[in-house]
Amino acid sequence: MTVQPMARPNPNGVLETTVFLPAFLEDNQIGVAKDPDYEARLLRRDPALAEALRYGNWSVFSGQAFREWVKERHTCKPFAVPEHWTRWRGVDWGYAAPWAVYWFAKNPDTRRVYVTREIYLAGITDPAQARMIRDKSEPGITYTFTFADPSMWAKDSSRDEVITTTDTYTRNGVILTKADNDHRSKMAKLHAILKDLPDGLPGLQVFEGMCPNLVRTIPALMTDPMHPEDLVDGQEDHAFDALTYGLTNWNDPFPEPGTKKAKPGRKASGFEQLIGGRR
Repeated sequence: MTVQPMARPNPNGVLETTVFLPAFLEDNQIGVAKDPDYEARLLRRDPALAEALRYGNWSVFSGQAFREWVKERHTCKPFAVPEHWTRWRGVDWGYAAPWAVYWFAKNPDTRRVYVTREIYLAGITDPAQARMIRDKSEPGITYTFTFADPSMWAKDSSRDEVITTTDTYTRNGVILTKADNDHRSKMAKLHAILKDLPDGLPGLQVFEGMCPNLVRTIPALMTDPMHPEDLVDGQEDHAFDALTYGLTNWNDPFPEPGTKKAKPGRKASGFEQLIGGRR
C-alpha cells in the first residue's frame, strides 16, 4: 500500500508531516484471536456507528435517510446520451427557496437511469424558469414528460388574470405533468433505484460535475425519528423532490422476491412501460 505524507497544522498552528495508515479488523489478527466475539458485539451497536467503526465509513450518521448512497458508486463520467434513449425531466418549484430541475435518460438495455444535468437557483420568476429549462435542454431532443411539483397547479388569484404556474410554463414552451408528491412513495422509489442492478452497478447514476446540489444534499437528508419512512421537515430537500418527481412513473424492474406488486390501476402508457422497465 502506498501512502502519501501530508502537511497539517498541529493545535499550535505549526505544520507537521503526518501519514494516515488505515487499519481494519483484519489487520489485527492477534486481537481477533484474543477476542473472537468483538466484531459481533460491534455490529450490534447503532448501524451507522457500527459501519463507521468497522469499515471506516464516516460519511454515514445516525438517522441518515439514504445510507446506501455512495458518491463513488452512484456517479459516473458524463457521456453523449444515445438519441434513442428515453428522456424526461423533473421540476421542484421554488422562488425564495431554490427551484430545482433534473434531466433524466434511461438505457433501454440495462434499465439504468441517468441524471444528466441540473438547475438549482432561487429568485427566478415563472416565465424565466420555463425559458431556462427550454434553453438548457438539448436541441432536437424530445423530452417525453416534465414531471412537476403539484403546487404548480395552484391558481394565483392575486393577478388580474387567474392563472397557474403550469399555465405560465405552457405559454413559455414547457408542458408539465403532475408528479407523485407522496413522500413515502418517493423515498421507497429512491431506495429501490439506488440498489444494484443484475450487472452489479446501481440503478441510478448521476453525471459527475453536472448535478452538484443533488450530490451534496441527498446523503445529508435525515429521516423523521417518529416516522422513519418519511423525512424530517425543514431540510434542504429541493433536489430530492425534483429527483423523485422525475421518478413518478418509475417502477423497480428487478424487485426483491416477495415484494408486493403495485395495486392495479389504469393501463400504463408506452412511455410508462419504458421508464418502469416493464415489457
